[in-house]
Amino acid sequence: MTCTFPPIASLRSIPHLLGFFLLALFAGRCSFAVAAPEQKPEQPAAAADGPVQDEKERPRRQGQWIRVPLPLDNSIVLRVKQLIQRTLGAVHDERPVFVLEFIVPEGAAHAGQGTQFGRAYELARFLTSDELNGASTVAYIPKVLNGHAVMVAMACEQIIMSSTATMGDAGADEKVINNTMLAAYEEIARSRHTVPPEIALGMLDKARQVLKVKTELDVQFVTPSQLPEITKKHRLLSPPETIKRPGEVWQFTGIEGRDWGIAKFLADERRDVIRQMQLSPGTDEGDPSGGNTWRPIRVEIKGPIKASQIDGIERLIDEERRKGVNFVCLWIDSPGGAPLESKRLADYLIELPREEIRTVAYIPNEARADAALVALACDQIIMHPRAILGGPGLYQMTPDEIRRNRLMLRDSLARHKSRSWSLWAAMFDPGLDVYRCQRLGDVEYFSDEELSSRQPLREKGEKGLPWEKGDRVTTPGQVLSLSGEKAQEFGLATRVVENFTQFKQNYGMENDPTLVEPGWVDHLARFLGRPEMVAMLIFLGGLGIYIELHAPGLGVGAFIAVVAFALFFWSHFLEGTAGWLEVTLFVTGCICLLTEIFVLPGFMIFGLGGGALILTSIVLASQTFFIPQNEYQLDRLQNSLLTLTLSVGGLIGVVWALNHWLPRSPVLRHVFLAPPEGEEAEIISRREMLVDLDNLVGAVGVATTPLGPSGKARFANHLVDVISTGEFISRDSQVLVTEVHGNRVVVRLATGGNAGP
Repeated sequence: MTCTFPPIASLRSIPHLLGFFLLALFAGRCSFAVAAPEQKPEQPAAAADGPVQDEKERPRRQGQWIRVPLPLDNSIVLRVKQLIQRTLGAVHDERPVFVLEFIVPEGAAHAGQGTQFGRAYELARFLTSDELNGASTVAYIPKVLNGHAVMVAMACEQIIMSSTATMGDAGADEKVINNTMLAAYEEIARSRHTVPPEIALGMLDKARQVLKVKTELDVQFVTPSQLPEITKKHRLLSPPETIKRPGEVWQFTGIEGRDWGIAKFLADERRDVIRQMQLSPGTDEGDPSGGNTWRPIRVEIKGPIKASQIDGIERLIDEERRKGVNFVCLWIDSPGGAPLESKRLADYLIELPREEIRTVAYIPNEARADAALVALACDQIIMHPRAILGGPGLYQMTPDEIRRNRLMLRDSLARHKSRSWSLWAAMFDPGLDVYRCQRLGDVEYFSDEELSSRQPLREKGEKGLPWEKGDRVTTPGQVLSLSGEKAQEFGLATRVVENFTQFKQNYGMENDPTLVEPGWVDHLARFLGRPEMVAMLIFLGGLGIYIELHAPGLGVGAFIAVVAFALFFWSHFLEGTAGWLEVTLFVTGCICLLTEIFVLPGFMIFGLGGGALILTSIVLASQTFFIPQNEYQLDRLQNSLLTLTLSVGGLIGVVWALNHWLPRSPVLRHVFLAPPEGEEAEIISRREMLVDLDNLVGAVGVATTPLGPSGKARFANHLVDVISTGEFISRDSQVLVTEVHGNRVVVRLATGGNAGP
């Protein structure tokens, strides 16, 4: 085998060959880098890595939703202008999108009628003024728009209508259409080019006729008098079509408006507008400030969520609403801990009237587990970039709790807030798979259940492109946990801020919102609701009853018992765990015990039943449920029973000590009687067992305690429980036995005795 070397001349080309080889290698690496993202792995990246961005996905735009009640009046026009001006003054880097939703009054057949021409023209001129240069204005017509309010919609850059909406009859309130009105409508139409001038004038003037003409260039709307001029300049592709006849009231539908190029697209719900316009989440919450200065408060949810905390928050917000507050900042820094209580607060926040008050969740650190439900129920969410939303927290929900919360998100919150619910449910449901779905550049995140409900039903004739299901954004078997930055990318958080100063700047606030926190009454109620204090109150209440039964007439024991149990039920009333049922059971139990002691002694039915009612009322007052349905409720029941057991055990121990110590003490031995001992105790026990007290009839003894009406009396060497005929008999008075029924001995004041006052 021989080897040949290239000639000298060919060696000169080696650098060129090496350069070509390196260039090819570099090009290959670049092509590989470009092609690599197209290879989809079997398991998508974890949700914490955020949604995948692509060239088709459009960036979110900042929007301001403005509800415009109809008909327009001075206050509404002023509010809309002030709100737009204030928002423009607060933003610097970007110009927002203003969506004007025209609200139809309940029961009104013709929305907008009653709007004065001057009011509508004033607002329309403002919307077309140079002051709004750079900002976008959108008119959203979900139902009907009549009267001069039509001119305000024409003054917006874009018009969006629902498929069932109608627009027209602008001159409904006018008997005569004058030249001033015609000139104003033509001016607004030509300044915005949203509605063709002839259609605008046709909606105003019933006498006009409007033709639709299709030329080789475009589609035009003209009057019959303008048709000859059109035919001279353009070739008509079809005969002119009359879309409005003279003398008829003209209203066109959303579908017609879309076909004529007046309506940009159709949207039956607010969330469709937000999605199509690529607005930030929460845009449709509007501005309950009415265009005036915010009247804000701050409410803090820190640490584990508890029932008493939720009750206090609801009570504070209700009180501040009555004072005119229209902005509530919920400062959330919580690992969760009580799904039932979090859901209760979420339901409360959802039901707040959105036209009166705005709720914003500010999350500087974390809102984990069920605390994320509270954040979700707010109108908007502002987070620190590294704060945590969702994920595992202090409490692990049971399957039943997960199911109930999913239903709440799907049926209640998603409907009220016009939001997708799948990502939120994935924050506490590890078995829910959520996918990134696309449609014409719009991106949403749906589970299979929500995706199927969003797809157009071809069998029902629904039109529209279907959503394309993409990669999974959740990790199987794990709950979804997002940082502030990722939450904003997913569309869950409205904005991210580094500190509370930026939060205030975002809403145009100069001063901190007033911190509203529980007063001394709430702090006292929360202190008394602690387990150790609950046990102490129950103990003192039982001890007071015992003292009163063994030292009647003093009232000290009764006072202690009343105060202790009153504080117990009062604190649990404020916590929301006690109600009139528990109080009724407790009072009924006390009545049964008194009946057993003073009226029907010896039968034990009222005694046992009364004691059971009292214990039941105490347990029920410590919780919000009757029978535990999950581990969390079972844990609370166990804590309630443990507290009650410790209280009763301590009471038994103290009572035993008192029985042995107090009767022998030098100060209280005349108040507390020593129990009979030795032969006396044996004789009394035998007589009480045999119910052999008939020999006492007619006997005279001495009351050893005040009889009011029950107490004790000594006959010779025998100490007997007696009850007077109704009068109060003081201690050391002589008494006469008048009747004996079993162990019930009835006495009255003997002649020469000392009756009480």
